[in-house]
Amino acid sequence: MPAAVRPYVTAGVALVGASVISVTPIQPVEPQARAAYDAYSLTASAFGPLPGGAYDGSGDGVACSGYHTDQCDINAPQTYTPIVVDTNDWAFRNVLPNLVNAVISVPRAYLDALNDVAYSMEVTGSWWVYTPTNVLGYDPADPPKITSITNLLIPFQALSNPLGEHLSWWAKANLPMNAGCTGTAPPVCQDADEILGHMFTAPIWTLIAGYIFPALNNPVSGEEGEAGEEIPGSEGTPVPWSGEHIQINPYDPVYNVINYLFRDPELNRPERITFSEVAETLGRLVRGVVQNFYPFVPGSFLWKGYPYTLVTPFIKPFVKILCPNCDPEHPEDPTPFDGELPPSSEDDEADTTVTSLLASAKLAPEATAEAATEAEAATAEVAPAETAPIEVAPVEEAPVEEAPVEETVGQKPDVVSTAVANLLQKFDKAPAEAPVEESPVTEVESDKPTGEDTEKGADEESGDTKDADTDSETESDTEKKATIGGKDDDSESKKSTSQDKSNDSGSDGAKSSAGASSGGSAGGADD
Repeated sequence: MPAAVRPYVTAGVALVGASVISVTPIQPVEPQARAAYDAYSLTASAFGPLPGGAYDGSGDGVACSGYHTDQCDINAPQTYTPIVVDTNDWAFRNVLPNLVNAVISVPRAYLDALNDVAYSMEVTGSWWVYTPTNVLGYDPADPPKITSITNLLIPFQALSNPLGEHLSWWAKANLPMNAGCTGTAPPVCQDADEILGHMFTAPIWTLIAGYIFPALNNPVSGEEGEAGEEIPGSEGTPVPWSGEHIQINPYDPVYNVINYLFRDPELNRPERITFSEVAETLGRLVRGVVQNFYPFVPGSFLWKGYPYTLVTPFIKPFVKILCPNCDPEHPEDPTPFDGELPPSSEDDEADTTVTSLLASAKLAPEATAEAATEAEAATAEVAPAETAPIEVAPVEEAPVEEAPVEETVGQKPDVVSTAVANLLQKFDKAPAEAPVEESPVTEVESDKPTGEDTEKGADEESGDTKDADTDSETESDTEKKATIGGKDDDSESKKSTSQDKSNDSGSDGAKSSAGASSGGSAGGADD
């Protein structure tokens, strides 16, 4: 029996298919120019100078929603419109062709979802830069993320679009931004409890019953985005859903699928895809991934150092290699070469400039200058005491020796006066013949033996008179050493030696005369 029925079933399916084809004739699909790629060409050019920067998000001017993601305007006011069943031109005969269209449209659904994901990355910009579209919480660039991911997970747009719309509104109500914690780095998240306290406060049944969003402002302003850091007292513009009233219809996904299946199949005709379109979409997706996650871009917090991160000193020497578009001197500037720096960089630049100017002028701040002046004054007071012996010792000019010699001359016998007078005559020409520090020392050492010889000659002439005055000369020599300095020690010792020698000669003569007399007496005795 089953074998006999099978041919009739096959024939029935063939007849139904023929009737469907006759009712809705298939026409060749004309290539359609997608506006998304024209707009993307503008987006790509905007990313040229700043790889980490975000597209302005204006797109085609239509507000973002689960039903329109690629090229939507993230700043346009967003509203919620529930789905209703459209009974116009209803026909059960459209169900089967529309199911076929849904299966054939899976590649197109995936390709559109990839474009949605790429666009959500383009409007977000780098995750490493502080901008109004990279705020902790649900910022204006996040609705395209939710809807694009939903479309990517469910390649059936009739179902994924309303689900993405519901998820987006739920995230707007339960993941709000907060000025106390706008980022994950320590300087921009000073009060994590503030943002956590406002999360998950609106369950789905609250949204179904009706919910009014409070007035919400983006805590990060455009000025802060250009600076790449917080500016005290600055606040952004209201978010597109600020103050909006919504009442979610939980049957939106069901109603939207019904409308898809029962409407005219011509409206659900699949769009063909080309290899070049696939290649362009994949390239766009790769660029979006690099733009979002490549950390070495202008304004990245990795260039800011502590307290953002501790790796800055290790990577900053390689800034020209890692970030060719960065300013080598200020890679933390998200808008390099525009003539303006972030406030923190301007402060650092001013400090560096002042420091460099002071260093080039060999100056210091006022407090340091005063301390340096006091230190120099103290050094000036101490220096003469330390250097005085060094300066006085080599200076042995004639005037220095005249005063003590004159005082000593009055106390010495005439023999010493004569010797000193002879020395003074030889020192008269000393200052003109040689430098003060070298020549006097050399001449004094060389001339003193001459003076001693003179004294020795005077001693030989005076005979026993010098022997009688030896003690007085020794005392006067001691006084002379005290007045003249350590340089005369050798001359005085030599003078003492000569005097001792003369004394020895006199004693030797006495001994010889005594010997002669004793010899004579001894000879007389022998005789």
